Amino acid sequence: MTQPFLQTIDDLRHTVKVNASFKFEILEPYLQDAFDRYIVPYLGEALVDRLYREPLTEVSLAGPWDHGPGL
Repeated sequence: MTQPFLQTIDDLRHTVKVNASFKFEILEPYLQDAFDRYIVPYLGEALVDRLYREPLTEVSLAGPWDHGPGL
């Protein structure tokens, strides 16, 4: 499964401090390796796919049992 979350250097800059001139292609193999080793085994392909396809909201994070205050 290809790592779908970080596709550009700007995506990465939302999480960590990285110089914009840094070539994203240099990091891609390391991001893919980390994704394959740590994300997919713990979350599973079905959940990773769902997280990629569906936007997260407070309600979707809370689940059907807890709609939070005022919902």
